[in-house]
Amino acid sequence: MARLCAPARALADVYGLMICECATPVDVTRLTPEQVDAVRVSLDPQHLLPP
Repeated sequence: MARLCAPARALADVYGLMICECATPVDVTRLTPEQVDAVRVSLDPQHLLPP
């Protein structure tokens, strides 16, 4: 079975929360520091560019 890296796992937990609660936004105060960091990284276009 494939495993997710820690940042992807953190995002998966956020998306799971959104799906279970039928929520579009999630209050940032409900997120762990790891989840906040993963969301920030995922939204930063610089992380999408090849090195």
